[in-house]
Amino acid sequence: MISQEIRSDETDAVDYVLFEVGDMKCGMDIVDVQEIKKLSNITAVHHAPDYVRGVVNMRGQIVTLVDMQQRFGMGESESKKSYLTIIIHSKNELVGIIVKNVEDIVRTPKTSIDALPATMHGMLRHCMRGIFKSGESLVAIVNKDSLISAMAADKNEAAR
Repeated sequence: MISQEIRSDETDAVDYVLFEVGDMKCGMDIVDVQEIKKLSNITAVHHAPDYVRGVVNMRGQIVTLVDMQQRFGMGESESKKSYLTIIIHSKNELVGIIVKNVEDIVRTPKTSIDALPATMHGMLRHCMRGIFKSGESLVAIVNKDSLISAMAADKNEAAR
């Protein structure tokens, strides 16, 4: 019987998909990512928050597209015919987060994740769970659950 020795630094590490939102490098736990696609044929959603670009039909499922740059208060993303989108699954719906580009997947030990700097405020702070160094860059970790709950709160506020 062959036994495999598992190093503790490997079991205490997380794989992150690295992407850019505006000029900020972000990461999301790969477990939260369903797929990465270039999406087009976007249908506008009237009376939706400004950061919702619209919806698309992806293999029979409706996906809400969120402009992450606008969501984080960094201005609207450049308008295009198609968008690079990270598809995430939340409860009973799919959400596509529009990003500038997807760079890599990196494995990071949990011990190398630091708290967010005090200079991060508002939606950025609410939707992030930490920061780590990757090469010469700092990567802000997007918290999928906080992002989705903020969208739900916006939806409830709009309904009032």
